[in-house]
Amino acid sequence: MIGFANFKRDPNYLLKNNLWRIAALALVNAGLCLLFPPSITTLLAFAVPIFLLSTAGTLTTSIGLLTGIGLCWFQQGFSPMNVFWFAAALFITFPVTALYHSCTHQSLRPRFLNRFLGELCGLIHTSNLDEWSIIHAYHHRYADDVENDPHAPEGQGFFKFASTTGKAIGKSFARHYIQAHGQTPNRLTSLKWMSRAIVVRQIALTLFWYFLLPTDVFVFFFATNVVSKKVHYAWFNWATHVKTGDVVEVTNKNHGLYFFINLISFNLYFHKNHHLRPGLFNPKSLKQNTSGTVATEEAA
Repeated sequence: MIGFANFKRDPNYLLKNNLWRIAALALVNAGLCLLFPPSITTLLAFAVPIFLLSTAGTLTTSIGLLTGIGLCWFQQGFSPMNVFWFAAALFITFPVTALYHSCTHQSLRPRFLNRFLGELCGLIHTSNLDEWSIIHAYHHRYADDVENDPHAPEGQGFFKFASTTGKAIGKSFARHYIQAHGQTPNRLTSLKWMSRAIVVRQIALTLFWYFLLPTDVFVFFFATNVVSKKVHYAWFNWATHVKTGDVVEVTNKNHGLYFFINLISFNLYFHKNHHLRPGLFNPKSLKQNTSGTVATEEAA
């Protein structure tokens, strides 16, 4: 997994990684402001949705999207293009999520494409490729272990799971960081500064899209993408890690709506197969699982 070995070796790896990203984004944002000077009045008006869209929570980003829509319509009125950008954002959620997922596992060939395309997908999804890959590595190592899996649904209702996933990932990461590097004062200080750096990085990323895009595209494309990818990540994990009684089963989904989503997401929802062979780009191509039964069978 991208970045995992560096994280295990260097307790400050993600802090330095985020600081480099903040510095790069600051330079790019400054350049964009020079090329396309923003309206200070409009920027101040959008300060709240920009901040909310930079947070980890599904609820807070949803409020940011709704606030942005209200401001956009108040300033510019409704345009049919709003619907187009909204639909485009919903559509790209699936292929970008799937490609980002593949890049974390370095399943693309040639191998350099994983870093290149992974960074592009991370930019679109306002995410840090190294950071997400490390979290995802723990998901595979401790799948559905409530204490150690960063995003185990554990039989929760979808809305509860979706609304608490961001906080659960943060707590899980902190626990794994301390287990890997110790609970010394220096490590706790590093963890605190890392959390602050992540917040600044997210704001810088959101500002990048605000400075780059027209205001209506920022709202209806970028902001919609932020919310839809959070909902999709939550739905994907919730739908494919199914708890029945005391047993959690990782399932394949290819019926109904999932069939069409698989067509545009490199068969992402063949998730049981993926857990059996994480490095396989197309999990549908795995014909049998380790017990010898057909692994591509639809889950009900």
